[in-house]
Amino acid sequence: MALLSYNAIEVGLPAVFGWFADSGFRDLTGVRVPWWAWAPAGLVAIGFLGRRASISPCRHPCRSSSPPDRPWRCASGAGIHGRTSS
Repeated sequence: MALLSYNAIEVGLPAVFGWFADSGFRDLTGVRVPWWAWAPAGLVAIGFLGRRASISPCRHPCRSSSPPDRPWRCASGAGIHGRTSS
């Protein structure tokens, strides 16, 4: 039952965003843009902003050049996240 409910929420959220975006845009400009045009725009914005956000606090350049079998180790051999081994 919970899975069904969560899926219904996921389907409804873009429609709700579209409705509120249409209402706010119409109040500000007087131009009516249908909700279904705002919904994909919101999903694209969320995807773009979510892709740019990183949940990892590490900003070391080795994260982008690590070998796939050892993502925690720098490809340059400098150690874990740039620290040299003692």
